[in-house]
Amino acid sequence: MVRQRTQAPRWASFLPGHPRLVLVLAYQRSGSTFFGELFNKDVRAFYLFEPLDGLYSSIYGTLPGWNIPSDIYTYGNGSQRAIPRREGDAVSKMLNNIFSCNFRDLPTEYLTHKFWTQFDRLQRSARQYTHCLRRSGTNVTSCTSILRDHCSGRFGGNWTQMDDCRRGLTSPSGKFQASDNRVNQATIKPAASGNIAHVNDTKQTTLNRMAQMKQQKQQQQKRDDVFRRYSQCLSRQAAMVSPCVSHLQMACQSSDLRVIKTVRAAMFEMDELFRTLPNLRLVHLIRDPRGAVNSRRGYPSFHGIGSGYDVTPEARIYCRDILRDIKARRTLEARYPGRIVEVIYDDLVKSPVAGFRQIYDFLNLTAPPDVTSFNKSTKAATAEQWTEKLSWRNVKDVDAACQELYDVVSNRWPH
Repeated sequence: MVRQRTQAPRWASFLPGHPRLVLVLAYQRSGSTFFGELFNKDVRAFYLFEPLDGLYSSIYGTLPGWNIPSDIYTYGNGSQRAIPRREGDAVSKMLNNIFSCNFRDLPTEYLTHKFWTQFDRLQRSARQYTHCLRRSGTNVTSCTSILRDHCSGRFGGNWTQMDDCRRGLTSPSGKFQASDNRVNQATIKPAASGNIAHVNDTKQTTLNRMAQMKQQKQQQQKRDDVFRRYSQCLSRQAAMVSPCVSHLQMACQSSDLRVIKTVRAAMFEMDELFRTLPNLRLVHLIRDPRGAVNSRRGYPSFHGIGSGYDVTPEARIYCRDILRDIKARRTLEARYPGRIVEVIYDDLVKSPVAGFRQIYDFLNLTAPPDVTSFNKSTKAATAEQWTEKLSWRNVKDVDAACQELYDVVSNRWPH
């Protein structure tokens, strides 16, 4: 259930006097919430649930909760999306800031995200912050509503809007850098005299261009106003939540075990974190594709646009993402031996106590006494539900789409 490449030493040693840092890198419906509960219940741990959704909203103006992992890595036509360098750097920087307890450097969209209150039971170590957040009266939806007509509500829903909003949200003063769309008035020259028809045509052309310039200026002013109002709204929200941030900082700084669980990060974004955080350890959580795909069925927030809500393309996207991460992981394993562990969810739920004890062995820690509570979990039965809910044809299609993953993972998934 806990796997490591054989050529690496057993586990890397931790630097004494520094906190242990753990990143759980997983995929939607891969059992990551169940896995994260191990740390959520550990009183020694400072554990945070899905912080990167707020980061993507801060970059692209998307609605909280609608930065679907499959959409981040796949276009609507099903082709794989190459992640821009700036995006990967932003992910790495935010995770670094959280591990370092630098919460005042994080986006307001994250600090006021609905996940704090919606999933408060999944982040028990942050409960003081959540209580303060509720009392503060912050309401980030009042800000996102300003962007409603200008930004794509869902990541990948409208790439033109997303690019426009990214520029509007990241450029100075919140202004669009639309110089390429402006007509240079100096290039509009008066027509030569002598040909009345030509003069009239040129005059009309000039008037048309002037009208176009006026319309572009009005559109520019409207866009600038939208992002100016959004920035002002965020500033008010930031001021309201500012007194609460100290609760996060204290909870984080007082913990020698800091854990982040995310389904919105890719393995190739981890190199800088490993380089700058020597005590970082990564758990790569993988689930049988058939179970993951079955679990995503019927829930729009679990499907990528590129899958068209169909089992086979959903499986293809899921397995392609894992393969991409495994290939990047192998490079990281060679560069940072003993700091990454692969966990197969389907094995874990069959023997959760033994599996979780192995995780704590990886972290060179004693497992908490209440780890035995996981022995009564019904997750093992849930993990096998796909055998009853997927048709024979569905299973065959998923197997065909994921054969390379089956070979690479070398797990004994029956197929």
